[in-house]
Amino acid sequence: MNDTESPGPSRHTLLQAADATAAAYSLVGAAAGTARATEATSSGAPEVTSPERATTTKNQVFNHLITESELPTSFAAEALPKDLAVDTATGLTSGTAEDDVGSFTVTVSATNSVGTATQSRTLTVQHA
Repeated sequence: MNDTESPGPSRHTLLQAADATAAAYSLVGAAAGTARATEATSSGAPEVTSPERATTTKNQVFNHLITESELPTSFAAEALPKDLAVDTATGLTSGTAEDDVGSFTVTVSATNSVGTATQSRTLTVQHA
């Protein structure tokens, strides 16, 4: 940018985790820690865009970034299996499911100054 150009609208960078083994987003994705950055600006309420179903394996670390639109400022995930947690500032859900095996209905939400989006997703934890 030179001295005569205006800085333009502010931009934020969102990290979206990509599941390296399936080459697709998943609720428990980023199996190999692959990530990509996209630029976006907020103009409305967020929309959760994470896939409806995902599977992980007991006693294996997983990371998943809740995917969404419209630049949320906070995130939540309810009814996660024990030992999994969401970072409310970034939307990164991580941990190791050590005790729970089965299917879980997880309620995820993303909030910005315009509103909140809430969606249910199914997370399955399989035996190792």
